[in-house]
Amino acid sequence: MRSPLNNALLIWSVRDVLRRPWDALLTGTALALVVGMVATAMLLTQSLANTTNNLMAEAPSLVVRCLNAGGWAPLPATEAREAALSVPGVIRAETRIWGVVRGSNALLTAVTVTPLSDVDASTGMSVRLPGPGQAVIGGGVAPDGSKLNLRGLSGLEKTLEVLDTFPPGAGLFTHDTVLLHPEDARKLLSIPKGHASDLIIEVFHEEEESAIVPDLIKAFPFPVQITTRHDAMKAMHGGIFRRGSIALMVTLPSLLAMVLVILATIRERHTRRYEIGLLKAFGWSTGDIVRVSLYRALFVGIPAAVLGGTIAYGVVFWTGATWAGRWILGWQQSSIRLTLDSTGAPITLIAVAALVLVPFFAAVLFPVLNGALVDTQEIMEKEAV
Repeated sequence: MRSPLNNALLIWSVRDVLRRPWDALLTGTALALVVGMVATAMLLTQSLANTTNNLMAEAPSLVVRCLNAGGWAPLPATEAREAALSVPGVIRAETRIWGVVRGSNALLTAVTVTPLSDVDASTGMSVRLPGPGQAVIGGGVAPDGSKLNLRGLSGLEKTLEVLDTFPPGAGLFTHDTVLLHPEDARKLLSIPKGHASDLIIEVFHEEEESAIVPDLIKAFPFPVQITTRHDAMKAMHGGIFRRGSIALMVTLPSLLAMVLVILATIRERHTRRYEIGLLKAFGWSTGDIVRVSLYRALFVGIPAAVLGGTIAYGVVFWTGATWAGRWILGWQQSSIRLTLDSTGAPITLIAVAALVLVPFFAAVLFPVLNGALVDTQEIMEKEAV
């Protein structure tokens, strides 16, 4: 049961904070801004990585592309499937048709549906499949009303009817994507009949992805490059964390502000040595003085950390992180909503709060301990001079 003295110390601490409301407000605001800025950068990077992992789990095990002297080249569909299926461990092999086309104001990724990349995946996405002359678009595609004008790199132009849009949950991957009928995609991408952009392969065990690559390379009668799901995920994580690190540099001014807050707190506590001596003269113990100082720091620091963490969580998850499209991912339209995975967010917020509050509490308690352990008469005599 809490003793009357502890209750009195709590009341005294609240009273002491209210005696200097502007000091408490400025300190709490600085702490909230530091927590908010650092937590926002860390939450965004972490949630992008989590979302990428979830979406990439539905990606094919291996992607095979044909090479020639000029770079990428369409591969013969039937020959490629037969070569892949001849390798032990391959359970499915399907060709894909996709490539880059030009929209009204940006380059877009044109794709078609294959059995292994069906949009009705376990992620819960469900869209109507386009027929000839129709298209399904991502959130970053800007149609002209109900029509979409596309131009292939060869110069061929085509006007399509917008049938549907991808759901927001897949915005990270579909923001600049256009889903087309295979015949429309072939014409725009200049892919001959009987050929495909690449080949996607599924293997029986995930551990076989890297081990089977040498056998696959030997099986194809033409030069190929094979990318595993792990390689693709690693490349995407590298881009996210590289850009996230740049974003984290924005928090450096807030960390400098934190240092200034700590220095100001230490200085302010040193100036209150006379108050410490006076309290000890009235019979307060060293433990009472330390507890009051700790309560004061908690009354300011904890609400500030909660406020900063709540703002960071809201900016990243509640708003759909629309601002992150331009800042982190380089998208031309920043109004695209991202549905990000919040797994691990509470732990990250607690870690950031501890990173900020522990130095703050240390800055509060160190001068108090230093002053409380000094003889009361010595403090009073020095302050009286």
